[in-house]
Amino acid sequence: MSEHIVIGIDLGGTKISTALADSAGTIIAHDYRETRATAGQKAVIGRMLGGARQVMAQAGVTQAQVAAVGIGAPGPLDIEAGVVVAPPNLPGWDRVPLKRLVEDELGIATFLENDANAAA
Repeated sequence: MSEHIVIGIDLGGTKISTALADSAGTIIAHDYRETRATAGQKAVIGRMLGGARQVMAQAGVTQAQVAAVGIGAPGPLDIEAGVVVAPPNLPGWDRVPLKRLVEDELGIATFLENDANAAA
């Protein structure tokens, strides 16, 4: 396994896809789960964190071994602040500081990007 391990999370209105990959881009572990957006932002963030923990467990990797987490989320976003502003497919998400919440919970540097840009 390469020394630089990263986690990518694709947050959508209906699904959360999480992958753990090495610096060559090889996917080592993958998790797919429903978003369940109507359950609220705390529940959705919990599902995102669960996916991140699941791929680390599948790969036998600790949080200390992960260099960064990248999140592709639906806009609009305030990228500089790491905030999800008010995406239409995530009801109740009004200025959610997603970057900080994930960093605080996982203890891993986290980056937020518009999902359309991340897919390109």
